[in-house]
Amino acid sequence: MNSPKDILTSRQLLVILISTVIGVQVFIMPRLVVEAAGRDGWLSLVLGGGWALLAATAAAYLASFFPRQTPVVWFSHLLGKWGGIALSLGFGCFFLFVAAEVLRLFTDMTQTYLLPRTPSEIIMITFLLSIAYVVCHGINPIARVTLIFFLFGIIPSIILIAVFQGKVNFGELVPVLAGGIAPVIRGFLPAYGDFGGWGIIVFLVQFMDTPKEAVKGTAVGMAVIWLFFMATFIITLAAFGPIETQYLLYPVVDLIREMEGVGGFIEKLDLIFLSAWILSVFVTLAVCYYVAVLAISQLAGIKNIAVPVYVGLPLVYLLALLPQGYKAAEGLVGYLNYTSFIFSLSVPLLVFLARRKIKQGGVSDGEQT
Repeated sequence: MNSPKDILTSRQLLVILISTVIGVQVFIMPRLVVEAAGRDGWLSLVLGGGWALLAATAAAYLASFFPRQTPVVWFSHLLGKWGGIALSLGFGCFFLFVAAEVLRLFTDMTQTYLLPRTPSEIIMITFLLSIAYVVCHGINPIARVTLIFFLFGIIPSIILIAVFQGKVNFGELVPVLAGGIAPVIRGFLPAYGDFGGWGIIVFLVQFMDTPKEAVKGTAVGMAVIWLFFMATFIITLAAFGPIETQYLLYPVVDLIREMEGVGGFIEKLDLIFLSAWILSVFVTLAVCYYVAVLAISQLAGIKNIAVPVYVGLPLVYLLALLPQGYKAAEGLVGYLNYTSFIFSLSVPLLVFLARRKIKQGGVSDGEQT
């Protein structure tokens, strides 16, 4: 069970979900999807985003069966002791690697655009210590920080994409399916991977004051992310075309640079966008690391997560340094996409088992929403 002070509202869950999933992936998403699917990448995003939305909503529905209970408890209830331990450990390790991947991509982008002379080690350590301070205080401070950063980070980013003013040619999106359905299928996993952060829902619903609202909040949040990624991809492709997009390291940054200043009054929009992005990455890393530490702490029976938070920092740091070059770092993204997809396949099974337990009376009335 969780402390009564650890409470999330449906609005906070919505904001955390949007802020976490958008994160850092949006900057490389158009290139990764175009490399796999070409100009039909938007169809891959339709499929990948749709599957992620279903998986996330189903996960929220599943977690709502067990209000104020940790997934560690109900995983074991559904899968048995060792099955529950394995799945809990899997989620914990997954988000630990996600945190390392986000940290690495953040560091690479920061060195490229903002701090080219600053050693990567300094950037990583400074950012990790800032993250640890917030994570140590639990989900409520994280939720409050996320709301502030959402207002000043995510919303401005969405507005910049929505009001894009630049040279675009939507003819770059046609012909559709010129290469058949195969490219769309190849692009499914990279497209789905952009939504892979949905797994945080499994561990956050336990903090909600009204778990029944988790399903609606999750569905709305994933739909917003889906539309944002679709708009970002389509505008990027229309601005650069499929060939040039493949050779842009961070296509969305180049897209913002193509924007015309608002009435000639606001210039250097890329710097504004990158400043907003830093806030978004802070939230993504904080939430992913919190979920990783939470899963492992609950599995080990540790009530105070402060010690695991600081003990885990060197591991995240070393994992972030492990890939040699940005290509190797993006290779890690591919493995994480596969892992997230496997988790998504497990959700329907867990829902089925939970429903069967309820029918058999294996879940008490207090555990149902």
